[in-house]
Parts: sequence; structure tokens; C-alpha cells
Amino acid sequence: MSQANNSRLLAVMNSTIGLKLVMATTGFVLVGFVVAHMLGNLQIYLGPTVFNDYAQMMQSTKLVWVLRLIMLGAIAGHIAAASRLTMRNAESRENEYEASLKSQTSSAAGKLMMHTGIILLIFIVVHLGHFTVGLIQPENFHFQEMLQGNVWVRVPEGFDTSTLAASELRHDAYTMFVRGFQGPAMALFYIVCNCAVMFHLYHAVASMFATLGLSNRDSRGLFKLVGIKIAVLVLLGNISFPIAVQLGFVHL
Repeated sequence: MSQANNSRLLAVMNSTIGLKLVMATTGFVLVGFVVAHMLGNLQIYLGPTVFNDYAQMMQSTKLVWVLRLIMLGAIAGHIAAASRLTMRNAESRENEYEASLKSQTSSAAGKLMMHTGIILLIFIVVHLGHFTVGLIQPENFHFQEMLQGNVWVRVPEGFDTSTLAASELRHDAYTMFVRGFQGPAMALFYIVCNCAVMFHLYHAVASMFATLGLSNRDSRGLFKLVGIKIAVLVLLGNISFPIAVQLGFVHL
């Protein structure tokens, strides 16, 4: 690609339309990931064997790292585009009438989206530290299962696992998941953050379809309904996990 073409591409990507397209495409990736992640976690209701089989399958393939890199790249692109658009809006100069009109139509929603976006960023960091890398509640991150015959069983406390082959051990994601939500404070944190996820998804999905040119005057209501359904589905699925653990429906 020539230098002129590179400059032209950068100019387009740095334009308001280009930045909105970046937000829409990265948002599309992130919405897909959020829904798939929630659906995968629903297997917690099928018991430790099924859930740990699922976790082992995800960890044993390099695809999970490809997906994580795509997700992190999408998050970075989404934040960068949102920040640039926010700065550009702050730098723009409008007369009193235009500013007043804007504040009545889109400003409130835009400000709330920014706030829920910040909550989501905090939530993502905490979630990764909690269930992905084990920096939060590290005592729950090292539970393991061992293979006895053809059955996976939880490794008893104090058991010497050095005598077992690597193929006879696996991470006990089910125990980590349940213990992670047994504390009321952490359970409440997840519930509150997922309420922010719901609001963000509702507005983001409708805006995403419009930016990608898939929504028009006739279909706008339909895509708003799609946004509501996706947002509520994700909310109900995700908050069901800490609630189920707190109520004892999912337990060790």
C-alpha cells in the first residue's frame, strides 16, 4: 500500500465516521463475546463434571488465546475510538441554542453510556483478575481435580499431587466459580456491574446497527427491541450465577 493510500486510510479512520465505524465493529465483536461467554457459563447448572469438561476443553485449545487476544484488541479499539470521539465533542464549539437542543436529545444518553463504559472497564479488569489469572481470591484459583479410573474427583486438601501425571490433573473451575461468588460483597459487585452491562448493551446494539447502515426509519424499532432482548438475556444469565450460589442452588 502506497504512502498516499496509508495517509488516506488514516484520515478516514480518524474521522468522526471512521471512529464510529471502529466503535460499531469492535462493539459487534464484544457483544458476540459477552453472549457466548454467558451461554458457556450456563453449564455451571449441569454440575462440576460438565462445567470442568467445558473449562478443560477451552483451556486445552489455543483457540481460547486467539479469542482472548481478539477480545482485548476489540476492547482497546473500542476505548480508543470512544475516547477520541469524546475529546472531539468536548473540543467542538456550538452556540447556546444548538447546545441546549443537543442536551435535550442525546447528551444525557451519551453521558450515561460513558459512565457505564467506565464501570464495564473496571468490571472487565476485576473479572480477568478474579477468574482468569487468579490475582483476586488466589486461594480459590488453585483447586484441582484428579482422575480416578474414568471419574474426575476433587483433590483432597493436603493431597500430594506430584505423584500424578499431568493428564490426571485438571483445574477445578467449578469450585473456583462457586467459591468466588460465596462472598456477598463479590456477588453484589457482579450484580451491580451486570446492570451496567445491560444498559450499555441496550443502547450499544441499537447504535451499532445504525452505524453499520443496517438500521433505517422502518427497522429502527426492531433493532431497539433486539438490543433490549440481548441486554436482558445477558443480565438474567449473568446475575443468575451469584444469586444461585448465594441461595445455595449451586453449591460444592
